[in-house]
Amino acid sequence: MLWLMVSGLVVLAGAAAAQHQTPQAAVPEASESQGLPPPLPSGAPPRALEELPAEDERASGCHFAERGSGDYGDWRKLPLGRVLVPVGRAVAGDGSFRLLIHFHGAEPVRKQLAPEGLDLVIAAIDAGVGSRAYDRALADPAVFDQLIAAVEAEVASANHLPVARVRSIALSSWSAGYGAVAQVLPRHDARVQAVILLDSLYAGYTDDRRTLDRARLAPFLGAARAAVAGGPALFLTHTAIVTPGYGSTAEVASFLLTELGVTAAAADDGATAAAYPLRRLFEEGHLWIRGYAGADRDAHCAQLHLLPGILREAILPALR
Repeated sequence: MLWLMVSGLVVLAGAAAAQHQTPQAAVPEASESQGLPPPLPSGAPPRALEELPAEDERASGCHFAERGSGDYGDWRKLPLGRVLVPVGRAVAGDGSFRLLIHFHGAEPVRKQLAPEGLDLVIAAIDAGVGSRAYDRALADPAVFDQLIAAVEAEVASANHLPVARVRSIALSSWSAGYGAVAQVLPRHDARVQAVILLDSLYAGYTDDRRTLDRARLAPFLGAARAAVAGGPALFLTHTAIVTPGYGSTAEVASFLLTELGVTAAAADDGATAAAYPLRRLFEEGHLWIRGYAGADRDAHCAQLHLLPGILREAILPALR
């Protein structure tokens, strides 16, 4: 079953992280502006990912082994972000292709996905620290269309085609990257066939400091309702990290379940001795929600290790 596969991936990442105790990332104070979350804990900064010695690979969930580029060349620069274009695959004879756009963590995504032969063009955007950086980057509705056009131009150039076109789009985000997804969904939902949120859906509180900001979550609740009904896929994971001052990923997942009128099933991975075992799961239609134990930086980083399995088992079958 899919939940067993996903659980197993976190067991591998979590068991490795358990060998190295890392203090929980500091959480900034709550924002007073418009009920938006303050900057989020970002896990290990990108430089730290690259500077960890190879022998420390097993000591941190935020380190990703370099396994080569597979069918992909180097990153190609875009006006916003960058793109990996596979050579000799993933692009149909008519120039159409499936596109994954990932927000926050370009290099970990490259290291994981490039060797996997997933028949995807992969774009990635690192806009900065905190969800507001991603809000700002995609605030202009035209930016997303320009991003797609730039990717299509690079795919056509790499494959010596007169034109290339996106056939289907999946969005994924980790940590603060959900800020970009929040901007894209309300305006471009007809173009998006799948969304993956890896410990990456937070929300501010209203004035009572206890109630989640429903307006901020409205696009995601709408996506969850559509997914349950068999529409575009939504795969959401969360840890047990507490975020004083704004709603955590676990709290937001519970909000979505309550609004949908459904209950997640308990999962007991205790027998595996995993550092971050699967604790609850829900699946209906094209909606998947997975909740994991773990309340430190490595638990947060370990969620990124789930991406290849989620794509293979849940998302790619849903893309045309």
